[in-house]
Amino acid sequence: MRQRIDFKLIGVIGSRMREAREIAGMQQVHAAKLLGYKNSSRLNKIENSTNVSSISLHIILTAAKIYDVSTDFLLGSSEEWERDARVAGESNAMSHILELWNVQHLNDLNAIRRNENKVTALCKAVDMYSSSVANCRKSLNVFIEKNRGFDDMKAGATLINSVCDLENAVYNSTAQLKRYRADVKVEKDLRHKQLGVFE
Repeated sequence: MRQRIDFKLIGVIGSRMREAREIAGMQQVHAAKLLGYKNSSRLNKIENSTNVSSISLHIILTAAKIYDVSTDFLLGSSEEWERDARVAGESNAMSHILELWNVQHLNDLNAIRRNENKVTALCKAVDMYSSSVANCRKSLNVFIEKNRGFDDMKAGATLINSVCDLENAVYNSTAQLKRYRADVKVEKDLRHKQLGVFE
């Protein structure tokens, strides 16, 4: 089921983000860096409501903190931008939640990174086995060519089948590792997207 996008809310958040930045007396470039962006492009899109996927909970919470305004103001549910003691307490709670969220995010990324390292090591091992199996096949072909009676030799067919089995095992292992590596990349990209990590 596709999620409906509230364009009116996106517009309110965008204009409130700009207003809060101006209240704080910050240039867009400086604010963008504090929000974790490399440049002001994404913040500009948020403020102008041109990219609905750019606004995450993380960005709203961080903006409220650096601009020293309430999240209610940024979300358009309050005209008061100043944070009172209750709001400050809520902000502290939200900061704690955000901190826990970031820790979990880092743990997830580290787990994905460990999996990537394991897959890389397995790929190197499979490449080594693949090279060895290819050498076995070459040697077997040379042996068969130099020994015309090979087909009549005891266990000749077994040797050929064993080399074929090794080739198939290496091929299947390589294919599975490629699929797994692609799955890990998709999971990593999805985790970044879900947690509001931008370029």
